[in-house]
Amino acid sequence: MIDLVPDQILHYLNPYFATFILSIMPVGEMRISIPIALGFYKLSLSEALFVAISSNILLVTLLVYFFTHLNNCVKGRSASLDAFVERIFERTRGTILHKHRALGDIALMLLVALPIPFTGVWTGALAAWLLEVSKGQALLYITIGIMISAYIIAFVSFGFIKIF
Repeated sequence: MIDLVPDQILHYLNPYFATFILSIMPVGEMRISIPIALGFYKLSLSEALFVAISSNILLVTLLVYFFTHLNNCVKGRSASLDAFVERIFERTRGTILHKHRALGDIALMLLVALPIPFTGVWTGALAAWLLEVSKGQALLYITIGIMISAYIIAFVSFGFIKIF
């Protein structure tokens, strides 16, 4: 079996640092960090939630501003690259635009709040940027989604830890 995070590495890391790093990784985010913080490191629920939520709020703040900067750096470098990126963006906008129109910025919150694969802070920040949601609104709704997601993950993780 392949370990996502080998426990040999986890033994050498500070529990708070490991929780922070795992919380900001694009694939796992809090879905991995909170269970490891609670189960492996035996952090208290409040400690695990504080580190995971804080790191995600820091991450979303950086991402919301980073995507605009990255786009400005890449744009104009190559006509074929510009066309390729624009095609991807238009296709992605098309798939999420109808949900955003129906639910408004609450769609961002729901996108981040559901702790399932391909949702979370990275996806929410990218969606906010693609939909041209104001930075303030994006930060607000994604932060609320982060908190909801953290509590769902903690509830499920805490339940599994207590059962097993």
